[in-house]
Amino acid sequence: MNLFVAQHGYKRGEWSKSTLRETDHTTLALPAIPKDFALPYANERSRDGVAAQSATLTELDNQPATGPWSMTAPRKSAAFAIAIESDQLLGRFPFPETFLTPDEIVRAERLVHERARKDFLAAHLLARLCVSHCLGVPFGDVSIRQRCSRCGGSHGRPEVVGSSDTYVSWSHSFGYAAAVVSGRPCGVDIEFHGRKIGVAVQKVASTKSEFEFLRSHEDGDSLARHLWLRKEALVKAGLGSLPEVFRLDAMGEPIAFASRSTEVLNVGGRSFNISERSVGGGDVCVAVEVPGPQIVWLGLPDLIE
Repeated sequence: MNLFVAQHGYKRGEWSKSTLRETDHTTLALPAIPKDFALPYANERSRDGVAAQSATLTELDNQPATGPWSMTAPRKSAAFAIAIESDQLLGRFPFPETFLTPDEIVRAERLVHERARKDFLAAHLLARLCVSHCLGVPFGDVSIRQRCSRCGGSHGRPEVVGSSDTYVSWSHSFGYAAAVVSGRPCGVDIEFHGRKIGVAVQKVASTKSEFEFLRSHEDGDSLARHLWLRKEALVKAGLGSLPEVFRLDAMGEPIAFASRSTEVLNVGGRSFNISERSVGGGDVCVAVEVPGPQIVWLGLPDLIE
């Protein structure tokens, strides 16, 4: 639940795939608010209001709507990934904040640029749609929380409330959003084609052999972005911190890496299925720990009928 629920009267479980079909949101018929529907934090939607009620919000948000949920055998056989343009998804949602937690709303409001805020919302919504698809539960019942293991802040690796065996990751960049859900640790990263990884950053983020390969390859600058994508995805899949992964060789077989082929990568004493692809003006990489499922790429119609 979140503050938008109090203002607009939505409740988890009342929205399904059919509700999210493309429609004229100015005439969208919203669920009626039950007479006994009230929230203890139905105050003004502001950062101060969220902070003042943080204890209550955390307590409520940590409670699964129905759960616990577990993946069925067919779902466990695949990791579901998707990458789309953010606006393509947001066009289906009249009030995207409705489905986020109070902590997520606060983080979204702190983003100065409107484009960054939209991408943030799209990525978090996309992850919920993937979880709904993977677990076979109503979209409105999906709750995802983040808690830093070090400081307890509302960031860190995402967790699906009520489903401890479900792993989820998301990413967003300059108009694009991506997400992956799996029964094994997974991570995803997406980068806009226009982002250039400079030589100085390449040197810091690469092992000696990786750096030498990038500098000797005619398409080295583009491949540097793909190496960055791969390492970010591996970090999100739990391989280690970014500085730790920088010191690991994540390139694997150079020919396969240069051709961006799907491969099993052995790195840091663990193995991951790696899948990369381009979407519009962005590149995306997914990493799923093995032994684990095959990576299945979805389209928005697979999530919203």
